[in-house]
Amino acid sequence: KHFTYGHRHKNALEQPLNAINRDINLLVRCIMDRPDDDNYQKRLRNPIIEMKKDNFALPIAFRSKEYAQARKQELQILISKDEMMYGRADYYTGNNLYNATTMITHPAANATSALFVPD
Repeated sequence: KHFTYGHRHKNALEQPLNAINRDINLLVRCIMDRPDDDNYQKRLRNPIIEMKKDNFALPIAFRSKEYAQARKQELQILISKDEMMYGRADYYTGNNLYNATTMITHPAANATSALFVPD
């Protein structure tokens, strides 16, 4: 999507998922339970309370803790696979453009995860 549509990113197929843009960076940090203290954007600390303040109804599927946990684990596996192929850029915070020389913290060969074991 980011390689061809919308806010096109010409290197989207060559760099870590979390370095594509600040929104995806926040998504990856949230799903992977990584801190966002230095990040340009922060996740909500109490999302359910915040959503209730805004009269936002939680989607029915996410009212099931089992479903929400299963979906999170599925996304963790997908992100882990991506990180094994393209690495992690934990120094990318969304404040600056991505720099492959200074922001890679886990090169692809070292970005392994207990969540995903290659076949």
